[in-house]
Amino acid sequence: MAKFSEIIGGIAKDLAQVQMSADLASLEVLSHYKNNEILKNLDIPRFTLSDITMKLKFAIAAEIVPEQTEASVNYVDAEWLSILKKEVINDVLSSGQGLSVIEKKKIQSDFLRTSSSQRNPDLDIKNALAGSANITVDKSTNYIMEIYKTLPPETKKRLSAESSFETIVKDKVTAVFKARMPALKKVASAKASVERDLEIIIEKAALENINTEQIHEISLNLTPDFIKFVQDETAE
Repeated sequence: MAKFSEIIGGIAKDLAQVQMSADLASLEVLSHYKNNEILKNLDIPRFTLSDITMKLKFAIAAEIVPEQTEASVNYVDAEWLSILKKEVINDVLSSGQGLSVIEKKKIQSDFLRTSSSQRNPDLDIKNALAGSANITVDKSTNYIMEIYKTLPPETKKRLSAESSFETIVKDKVTAVFKARMPALKKVASAKASVERDLEIIIEKAALENINTEQIHEISLNLTPDFIKFVQDETAE
């Protein structure tokens, strides 16, 4: 096993080695340019690293349960709120409301506009990530119903009566939560693991013997700024 910091440090070291190899290749090209009457008037090409995207698959040791961090909880909170505003509302409007496509778009637009003027609710995401879903489902349902109550009268007329509408909303919130939360939990665990610099398993052979539900994946996006070219002022 290795720590995240060790993995990232190793990647950085390898990339620096790649850049050095590229610079040595540029030096070899330079000699050809200098010795050629035509090429010596041209700019010398230099090979540099550009945007690099890597995907790292890993598993956390079974005995380690990474505690969620503020950042990992905030990430899931924002993702779930977005799902509520879009996916859940869309499912609700498609569930026996007898609305035309144009009406659905208009009502969804009203929901989004109204929700944007409200403060983000406390949906108890931290406890949901720990396995307690009931409070989050209830708070999510209440959040949508609060928006429903502030919709324009003509919009509410197109929807079911409040009591039956709330039943539809809770059913959809429950179903979508059950479907989407496992993936959100995996992302949150991966983020928490990175932040806490936990020991991880990355060997391919070892990963093949681990349940896929325990395997996480993160993307590492390295821009050209990842490697800074520093002039050694002490060099002679």
